[in-house]
Amino acid sequence: MAAGRPRGRVVGLALLLSLPALAGCAPRLQEPGPLAMVPAAPSLDADGFTTADGLVLPVRRWLPAGRPHAAMVALHGFNDYSKAFEAPGRWLADRGIAVYAYDQ
Repeated sequence: MAAGRPRGRVVGLALLLSLPALAGCAPRLQEPGPLAMVPAAPSLDADGFTTADGLVLPVRRWLPAGRPHAAMVALHGFNDYSKAFEAPGRWLADRGIAVYAYDQ
């Protein structure tokens, strides 16, 4: 039994020392800020796409010469931006499709 006792102390000490690391995993609760308290309706205007929390995201548009018969929202992936849709946006606009791409 004496041989098992130091091993138990080592395990207990390891558990005790791991508590601060586990405390770092606890969620941090935060009250919503003033903008979150008064949500606005999202909008699309000349400045860009305004989100419900008031953030304005830049938007690129490729619009047909006449009235569009369809519209498309192009979303880029991680580490990219809306300019990636330049060629397809122009191609689709030439075929009557309005294309909107915003930077996330």
